[in-house]
Amino acid sequence: GEYIINVTMIGYGVFKKGTPLFKITKSAVKNLNIHFDELNDHLNEKKWIDGNKFSLADITWMVILHRLDEIQLIDRLLMNKHNLKKYYNELKERESFTESITNFNHPSIDIGINRLKIEISRNKNLNNFYSSI
Repeated sequence: GEYIINVTMIGYGVFKKGTPLFKITKSAVKNLNIHFDELNDHLNEKKWIDGNKFSLADITWMVILHRLDEIQLIDRLLMNKHNLKKYYNELKERESFTESITNFNHPSIDIGINRLKIEISRNKNLNNFYSSI
């Protein structure tokens, strides 16, 4: 929410290739991909982070992955990460996901998500940024 509001206030020009925010965000995505590669490997032949036992680590990843899904990055970030994609789908099937995340959504989040989808398709800088991930 706050991130989208701040970006809207300063404009999507900050996502133009070569700007400081573009470089910082690209670096953050690169680091996130390193962690996702490690997590994908870790989940090989495991249902949850701790093997067969659902834990606080899974709850933490549940929220992180959902937030990345909301900002339209999850498909790009999980590309070729089959274990992690399966893991996220398993998380979304849990009753706790529905009760604590899906049913707990605020209308302002839905508005922000819809605006972001429109801006990604309309704004050249934002579209180029998402395409580069």
